[in-house]
Amino acid sequence: MTYVSDCYLPVAPDALLLVNGLKNVVAFGFLYGIVPWYLEGPAACFGAQAGIFAAVIVGGGVPLALFGGRIRRATGRWRVILE
Repeated sequence: MTYVSDCYLPVAPDALLLVNGLKNVVAFGFLYGIVPWYLEGPAACFGAQAGIFAAVIVGGGVPLALFGGRIRRATGRWRVILE
């Protein structure tokens, strides 16, 4: 949220609404699906969660670290940002 409000100031209210809404949808899906998953066994559940977390960090964090500036420059020129 800090990144969005800092980099996309002209559309920050709408972008923050979108970020918060998507975060809540993902949290609902996770909490809805975790109970049956946990009943299969806590070790398998937490092991799979650790794998998913690592995949998200590597799959999202590394490209953002490498190409974050290029992405910011490209999205900064979008017409909706400039208005």
